[in-house]
Amino acid sequence: MNVRTLGALLAHAKTSASPLALAFLDIRGAYDNVSQDSLQRACVRLGVPEPIRSYLSSLYKQSRTKLCYGGQIVTDEVETAQGVKQGAPSSCSLFNAVMDLVTSSIRADMGAEVAKGARVSHLLFADDTVLVANTPELLQICLRKFMDELEGVGLSLNPSKSSALVIRHTRGKWGVDSGVSIVDRDGIRLPMLGVQDSYKYLGLQFGSEGFKWQPAQGVLEKGLREITTAPLNAGQRLYILSNHLIPKLMHVLVLAMAPRQFLVNMDRLVRASVTSWVGIPRHSALGLIHGGIASGGLSVPRLAKVVPLLQRDRLQSLARSAGGDEVLAAVIKTEYYGKLVARSLKSVKVGTAGVVATSRQQVDAEYFRWLKEDAPDGCVARGIFFTYQ
Repeated sequence: MNVRTLGALLAHAKTSASPLALAFLDIRGAYDNVSQDSLQRACVRLGVPEPIRSYLSSLYKQSRTKLCYGGQIVTDEVETAQGVKQGAPSSCSLFNAVMDLVTSSIRADMGAEVAKGARVSHLLFADDTVLVANTPELLQICLRKFMDELEGVGLSLNPSKSSALVIRHTRGKWGVDSGVSIVDRDGIRLPMLGVQDSYKYLGLQFGSEGFKWQPAQGVLEKGLREITTAPLNAGQRLYILSNHLIPKLMHVLVLAMAPRQFLVNMDRLVRASVTSWVGIPRHSALGLIHGGIASGGLSVPRLAKVVPLLQRDRLQSLARSAGGDEVLAAVIKTEYYGKLVARSLKSVKVGTAGVVATSRQQVDAEYFRWLKEDAPDGCVARGIFFTYQ
């Protein structure tokens, strides 16, 4: 939701000639430093029943820890007065409640318009925080309020790892104003993003042009080089490619809505490496490389077919969950979101017959049919794979 909302904010600012100011904030040791008193206050604010609050209070007041070194306890018991319990099922929910408390003073009308009649003043995902405003001046006010509340729960901002982005319109054209100063309570200026700069938010690079999918190609090229130069056989290389390297790229390619031509180019890089690993002609049939092992293929995922289907699933799931969320309901009605949906609904065709697939299973089934009917010698791929495995 946050990714699409942030994209919709940027798109609306550009199309409506409205200014936009964003602050991406990094919180020092968030989970380790949050005060335990604030956990109770956050629970009270959300109406958590008293028996549960009493249990949580007892749980944290009685928590103790010891330091061990070399299998020996080297300190006395130490009382923990801050932080949430690492690995505890309740920790994420408690921390989220505290962050909701921190941002409660930032009103929606202080934020920027994401669609007609819907405004957003902040986006939260655990400790990843984005403050949103129409102008740098309003953003500065929101930042001061946020830092005051942050101090009240035992947390502090790390300005050197935070960033701000300001979009302005001049003579009908939008541009980035990196000369603005957004400062914390100590007067330290947050780094300002320029036109070419980006900030890593939720694992994605975000800048004045939106979310960037291009870094995925660098990750792929580096991974292919490392796999190629490592002392591995062909089977091991194919396993690492299909089960580690390609899945590693999916988060960026799906959420950043990478276009198909970009995915096609990445597939070419993958096939060039695969054909060299297994010793088959570089222009071997696609079914031989992307078909399932059971049907005689090498079972290498084809990004240009798999990623668009995942993008479509994400967008449809988001639309189904819009229910009682006014902001999300407004986002999915925007022109920005409509264009993403339209692009994801374009036909995904596989095989020489041009069969339209709507799921990964259909993609695999068409490759199986292709190998069975159009490439009777496709079973050679099984021999190649298992010979080296």
